[in-house]
Amino acid sequence: MRWEGLAEVLSDICEREGWVFHAPDPNAVTAFEHSSGVSVPEPYRSFLLEVSSGMATDCMQLERFASDEAARPSEPFPYDRAYGDSIITALGEGRTLDELAADPAFAVRQVHGLPPGCLVVGELDGMLCVLALSGEEAGYVWRVGDFDLPETRHAHEPQGDDGRMEFGRWFMEWLVENGLEAEVTKRWDGNVNS
Repeated sequence: MRWEGLAEVLSDICEREGWVFHAPDPNAVTAFEHSSGVSVPEPYRSFLLEVSSGMATDCMQLERFASDEAARPSEPFPYDRAYGDSIITALGEGRTLDELAADPAFAVRQVHGLPPGCLVVGELDGMLCVLALSGEEAGYVWRVGDFDLPETRHAHEPQGDDGRMEFGRWFMEWLVENGLEAEVTKRWDGNVNS
């Protein structure tokens, strides 16, 4: 993933809008990886090293990375691909999150509170978003709260695909939700798919 030039674009926007922009903090990433024994998955790791260690707009936040703020990073992330797929399938069939939360087949697997084995990366649509650090979901973003589920494009628009979002795709959606996509893509020649 290419992030070159994005730091300047985001920093300029934050300065103009009076928002908070945190410069990359390689020491925090190194300290986290050293103390936890866990590597930060790409492309989030390169984003932290090259773009920003966090920012806050007037309505949403890209969580500031701090080496001591992970949810028990060396413990396994509790959700696997099959469980995530079953949630995505049920939602695609028209079931609601409330229905899934009341269904014992789903409810028994849900973790109350912040799951282990993840980092909080931000907030989107009022829900906390975490990046799984281990297992089959390592590198993918999950929404956590009343009912934890994999982050997909379909969650944001009905015609969106239901494929999981790694950090790069999730970040682009975060820009959309903050009304920044047009300006950022106009000024930044990066490609989140490369």
